[in-house]
Amino acid sequence: MGDVAFFTADRTVVIVAGGTCPDGSEASADGSRCGIDGLEEWAKASPHNVNVRFSGQVATTIMETQ
Repeated sequence: MGDVAFFTADRTVVIVAGGTCPDGSEASADGSRCGIDGLEEWAKASPHNVNVRFSGQVATTIMETQ
């Protein structure tokens, strides 16, 4: 699909499949939920397949798939 740009907010939730959050910390035990700190670097570091849910133009949930 190529490069896709979207907005995030403080309440945007990232759910990772691999256990490491975008900020480099281990994902929490409550379903691998993470904050958005480091999201841009995480996305650029290696390809990630994700599903994104939106409210308007703001991502509410970014879920990494395997």
